[in-house]
Amino acid sequence: MESIRTFFETVPLELLIGVPVVIIAVLTLILCFFLGRARFNKNLKKLHQDPDKFKSLFKKKYGLESLQRKSGKIEKYAQKIGSEIISLTGIDDIWVTNLGIKKRKKDFQRVLEYAPKKGLFKCFLISLEKKNLAPLLISWLEESKDFLYMRRLALAGIGEPFGGQDAYEIFREKLSEIREMTGDPEWPVRYFAIKILLYDHEDRSTRALWDALSDPHPLVRKTVASEFNPGQREKFYNELIKLALNDPVFEVRQTAWQRIQQDFSDLYTLDPEKLNEDEIFHVLELLDTGSKEDESTALSFLNTNNLELRFAAANYLAQCGTLKRLCLDVDLGDKETLERNYKLLDKASQVNITSFLSAIRETNNPATLLICARILSKTGERAHIHTLAKKVFPQFNNEENLFKIYQATTNCVSKRGSEESLKLLDRELLKWKDDEKLMNLVITALPERGDFFYTETLLSFLKDPDFPAKDALRGTLKRISQPLVLQQIFKILKSDRTAYPHPVRIEAVKLLGEMGMLYCLQTILENLPVLPVEEAKEFTRVLSQFPTDQFNEKVTKLLESSDAKVRAALIASLAATEEKDFLKAIRKSLKDADPDVRIASVWSLVEFQDYRSLNQAVSMLRDPVDRVRQEVAKAFGSYGSDESLSHLKALLFEDNEIESVKTAAIQGLGVSPSLTSIDILIERLEKEEELVDKIVLALARKGDKKEIACMVENFKDASPALRDKITLVFKEKKEYGEQAMVELLREDIPSLKPFLAEILEATGHVEYKIRKLSHRDPEVRQNAAEFLSLVGTRSAFRGMVLAARDPAEEVRVRVIKALEKLETKEGNEILQALENDPDKKVRKYTLWAMERIKAKSL
Repeated sequence: MESIRTFFETVPLELLIGVPVVIIAVLTLILCFFLGRARFNKNLKKLHQDPDKFKSLFKKKYGLESLQRKSGKIEKYAQKIGSEIISLTGIDDIWVTNLGIKKRKKDFQRVLEYAPKKGLFKCFLISLEKKNLAPLLISWLEESKDFLYMRRLALAGIGEPFGGQDAYEIFREKLSEIREMTGDPEWPVRYFAIKILLYDHEDRSTRALWDALSDPHPLVRKTVASEFNPGQREKFYNELIKLALNDPVFEVRQTAWQRIQQDFSDLYTLDPEKLNEDEIFHVLELLDTGSKEDESTALSFLNTNNLELRFAAANYLAQCGTLKRLCLDVDLGDKETLERNYKLLDKASQVNITSFLSAIRETNNPATLLICARILSKTGERAHIHTLAKKVFPQFNNEENLFKIYQATTNCVSKRGSEESLKLLDRELLKWKDDEKLMNLVITALPERGDFFYTETLLSFLKDPDFPAKDALRGTLKRISQPLVLQQIFKILKSDRTAYPHPVRIEAVKLLGEMGMLYCLQTILENLPVLPVEEAKEFTRVLSQFPTDQFNEKVTKLLESSDAKVRAALIASLAATEEKDFLKAIRKSLKDADPDVRIASVWSLVEFQDYRSLNQAVSMLRDPVDRVRQEVAKAFGSYGSDESLSHLKALLFEDNEIESVKTAAIQGLGVSPSLTSIDILIERLEKEEELVDKIVLALARKGDKKEIACMVENFKDASPALRDKITLVFKEKKEYGEQAMVELLREDIPSLKPFLAEILEATGHVEYKIRKLSHRDPEVRQNAAEFLSLVGTRSAFRGMVLAARDPAEEVRVRVIKALEKLETKEGNEILQALENDPDKKVRKYTLWAMERIKAKSL
């Protein structure tokens, strides 16, 4: 445009007046053409002279279409100044591209002439398609100065596929040179040669093809495996098997395997047991996703400990949909199948095959969701976790059969869930805040990474005196945002006593101690009286995490303080520290004015096992305060030494002692682990009626087998009146004592058995078991018959004969075996009593049962 404007500025205006517009336009176009060509030639010259400077500018100025239109000009310019201008302009790339699209002869010739390095192989491919261009290629190759021009042609390619048969027809005359190319060090040359020799049936070519099955390059091996058709069919099948099992390149193995399935299925036989692990791995990679037999093979390797084989098997099973089917085809009612499928899927997930987890989106089947939750807690795509939680949480209403699913999902969200999933957990906190079991589950699952979601909710639970899962709550609050938690604890402890219920204050103190902050130790110790005595003892073990020197120093100062509650709480708890330096202060506190301090001191000596100091405190058994006497007596009884028990016995048998002191002695003997305490209590039980109820209650609290046996031994030698009192003890024990006696009965101790039976009859337990003989459940009836057989008394057998015709065979067998004992000398008396029983039905059933026994013996 600049040239046109210059032209019109230099031409006098009077010369243009009267000239038609059309002529002016034509002249303008002609002028533009010549000017443009001149400028293009000028730019070509600049590009040729200084390519580094002008190459990028040239390409920006002239686009692909513009250069394509100027192909002729560039070609003429190249003929004048040299062919390097072709590559500088980039026109050679355009010619090669056009040749592939339009397949024109002109482009074919240009590429051969000016861009053989870029387009020689493209020319070869086009010549196979358009046979009329093949002579041009051959002529060009022959005119080139290459000694082995076929090798040059082969090297122009990089393994592109081509029609070997068409190439064979074109280069039939060059087969000798082509055969030599099969030994060339460059793989494109060997590949080129093999593709052509596949269609030459001369022995030399066939031999080269057999050798090519072990060629170093996989494309050559793949090509021969795919296209070779030798006459020796079985030999070629064996070579294909070798490739399929042992070739290190997957595409070669796959090609060989497909060729076998396509053309050699009649010869195919493969026994996995005869293969090594590498061969099995290769087979698993090649299994047919549509074959049930292959599916079974893969499933058999899903349990293997060889992770490579398991990965290959799992990958195949995922592709053919088997893993997802295993995940979907389960039911909570079929636990065996559910567990088997889970184990298989878990094995797959261990090698990172988890695509089957997408089943979560497709179903609401609880069994499927359970499997997915268990696996997602360890591995798998995290996005599935939110989908899982959205399905499980809203549907769960504390059904027992769905609890495991809920538990697994909660665990899954806790370990690997996203922020969206953690928000759902916060909702579950509010949903189940009154259910201890579920609250324990959810609270303990809360991860630290989501504390900003649920800290406020948890702190509201801390202020709730009726919150059921207190231990779990403290455990979780220790893990989350401590500044907020600490702030709330101090608010509770520093507030007026009426501001928060006492259970809330207890939890605040326990939580503060468990958080283990040294700078809070003074506050913890000063608030120790908030805790009940037993909890304070256990809590002191928590405090042992603090540095000993600082802890001891603070405790010593507080023990010298005036506050009795603080001193009592500390003294009751100090034994847990095992720090005996505190014993001096504890002994001194035995004479403290405050009853709670005296009680705490006595128990602390017991906990420290300082029995010498405790025995010197016998006078405290007569302490003026009733609860002190009781606790001291319990303390003496709890460690059960002969000396301590003798003190308690002396009090119990002292005629002039007041009843409250004797009551304390009874309570101490009641908690004593020594069997001597039982002898003392039973001896006192025989002496008078005043303390019978209290002694019976004390004995009733003793319940292990040794203690029961000791009571039965006393029962043996007791007077009728004392036996009645001991029987009251067993009645007071109720089911717990009866169960212990039944266990003793099973031990079949001859010296105890009749007395155990007598006691069980006296407590009514035998009658209870006789009534169970009419229970609808045969297992209950069988257990009752077994028990009555152990008792072996007349009343027990009387009940059993009525069950001799029980509809359940196992019950009848048990009764008959028991009645066989009546044929002995010892059982004859019971048998006669049964045969003469006032109840006709008893007599009838006894006769029938005995006839059965006699018939059995015959």
